[in-house]
Amino acid sequence: YDTTPAAKSYLESFSLNCEPFADSIDNRFFYCGTTLMQRLDLLSHLTQFGDSVVLVSGPAGSGKTTLLSRFVSQANSQWHMCLMNADEFDRFPERLADALKSEVAANEQELLSRWAAQTNNSQLLVIVIDSAEHLDETALQRLCALLGQSAASRIRVILFGSPEAMQRHKQAIEQKQLNCSTQLLEMPR
Repeated sequence: YDTTPAAKSYLESFSLNCEPFADSIDNRFFYCGTTLMQRLDLLSHLTQFGDSVVLVSGPAGSGKTTLLSRFVSQANSQWHMCLMNADEFDRFPERLADALKSEVAANEQELLSRWAAQTNNSQLLVIVIDSAEHLDETALQRLCALLGQSAASRIRVILFGSPEAMQRHKQAIEQKQLNCSTQLLEMPR
């Protein structure tokens, strides 16, 4: 963004306070069309009332990241949000401990067991991972292990990624035969 006096004067001549066509997403500006609002409502509903795993898929530019940022900004106060990008999954235990406001444990299962024992059943752990096409088999197994625990009914995993990757992840999760449901939420082009 050009902050020179000439650039500021140019923006002011159009009654603008900032550059209108920046390359990055500015969360101050949000247009929630019907389709995006429906997806946001459905994602919130699935998180609160049921599905253990929600896979949000769509081609590049379909609004997945916008949906993710709105979802996180409107999260229920009873949700502990663990938000991360798949590229940083090696830091998952630390991120999980931060989300649960706890010290890092020997493993994720121990951390979740402590959290479940210290909180009431109205609280949910919502693990949100963007760019989930970069998750490898080991990362997916670790997430599935969490869904096999006694506190699994209070855990939601939401993965955002490409349609092809989400189909692969859906099949891999269903092959684990966990006692959880998997919902695919598609973003239109």
